[in-house]
Amino acid sequence: MNDSGFLSIFCLGGELEKRLMTEVHNAFVEQFKGNEIEAIIDSINHSTSSNTVIRTKEVFERIAVRNVFENWNSATKNESENIVEVQLNSIEHYYRRTSVFDFWTGDVFEQKTQPYEKCIVLTPRCNVGHRNFDELLLCKIQRITKDKLIELTGKKGEDRLRKNITDHQIVGERYRFLPPTPQFEGGLADFKSVFSVEAADFKTIWKRLITLSDELTNDVVRKFASYTLRGGISETEFKEAHHYVSNLTKNDNVEGKVEAN
Repeated sequence: MNDSGFLSIFCLGGELEKRLMTEVHNAFVEQFKGNEIEAIIDSINHSTSSNTVIRTKEVFERIAVRNVFENWNSATKNESENIVEVQLNSIEHYYRRTSVFDFWTGDVFEQKTQPYEKCIVLTPRCNVGHRNFDELLLCKIQRITKDKLIELTGKKGEDRLRKNITDHQIVGERYRFLPPTPQFEGGLADFKSVFSVEAADFKTIWKRLITLSDELTNDVVRKFASYTLRGGISETEFKEAHHYVSNLTKNDNVEGKVEAN
């Protein structure tokens, strides 16, 4: 841990504290222009009937933290002025949530008893936050077995696995790959296995393991939505359809000859 430099990160006056203070300072210097600070405080004074000091602290602290977070994860430029994207470790896609909600969109749960299946909460945040739901919307997470990994990666190996991790369109629409980490063994969010459970029953059967980052949660929800929005049409007889296409090609050849003459 010492050789890796880890011990210098979290200690008092360490690298993390120094960078945080620098970024917080930049958030104040760069974030607000003109009379924006006064305008924000004015909006709070005109809309808050309780303690405006507390509300002002909450708003500006969140602005600073959000600014620090976004800048920390944003792309940079190298000496050649080329954009260099931030390369996240897979573990950064997960965190152990400590907020007060029993459930939250992107929470991963595991059954308390066998068969120890895992699922992910898909109920929208607005419904969860306001308790505006009858049942939780969930989908199962398949384990990444050796056979499943071979199925996903095929003969392409690492390149195909990279496409799964970044959810390249070639992977397909049924699954969202959740990469394994020391915190969470990962899996495949299986949108074909959607189910719902009443909240009271859910708490007795399932326990929370981990929570997906906002970025990964949003990606899972978007892919789930696209999967459920597949409309589909009646099956088309291929040979008949191919005949129409062939006629179009023949007509194009005839017209081309006429124009040439």
